[in-house]
Amino acid sequence: MLQNLTIKSRLIFVLALLSAFMVIIGAGGLISLNATNASLKTVYDDRLVPMGQLNRVIRLVNRNQLIVAKALTGDPAQIEREMDAVQKNQEDANKEWAAYQATEL
Repeated sequence: MLQNLTIKSRLIFVLALLSAFMVIIGAGGLISLNATNASLKTVYDDRLVPMGQLNRVIRLVNRNQLIVAKALTGDPAQIEREMDAVQKNQEDANKEWAAYQATEL
């Protein structure tokens, strides 16, 4: 069958076949890229965002420790201001902790 075809027909057939392979491989690559993008978004949403929330909670707790330590050496008026800052940091930490607990992990 292929012996009766001209060289022109054979070249057109081979180019069409290779073009079809190239389109199929490209489509497969795009589908794989989409799946990879979705899995990376999941990693970001499920792991990195909660880690940032925990980091913020830890930083607020550490800041409260420093404020309390500094307030112990100050005058009573300064202690009141520092305790207000501690209260605000504690509320912020509780909000971040509640947001963290709402995640899947």
